[in-house]
Amino acid sequence: MIAVRVLCYLGSNLIAQVREEDFCELTHLHNLFLEGNQLTEETIHPECFRCLTELIQLVLDSNQCQYVPEALTTAERVPSLTTLSMISNDLTFLLKGTFSDVTTLTSFGLGYNQFRFQQEHPFTNLRQLSTLNLASNQIIVIPDTALHNLTSLNEL
Repeated sequence: MIAVRVLCYLGSNLIAQVREEDFCELTHLHNLFLEGNQLTEETIHPECFRCLTELIQLVLDSNQCQYVPEALTTAERVPSLTTLSMISNDLTFLLKGTFSDVTTLTSFGLGYNQFRFQQEHPFTNLRQLSTLNLASNQIIVIPDTALHNLTSLNEL
């Protein structure tokens, strides 16, 4: 049997929102590229990825998110997600409880934001995370406990 990877490239458009049912016909979608649009955490519906049970990579680079969208914060909504890239957004910190039970994430791109460490354990429960990109955030201090839960981290 040949494995087929389903990809969807929607980058560099003028997409300003993702509604709840927008991707539900693409049930075998593995990789979704939404970089370079006009998305914010408020215009990405909290349930918009729920029907994408095979989604493993999501690229939201160069949008206007200040926080990780609610749609990405639980395993129920993104059960297979391993790679999330939010490079070049407006992220300043992770809200408490972000990724509270998302245990599948292995790569997280936060470079080129305004990210700061606002809490002691911003990456709680990301024990599978092996790659974390924090480049070009002008971080001044990394608290001693900030990376404690990242037991699989091998690239920072």
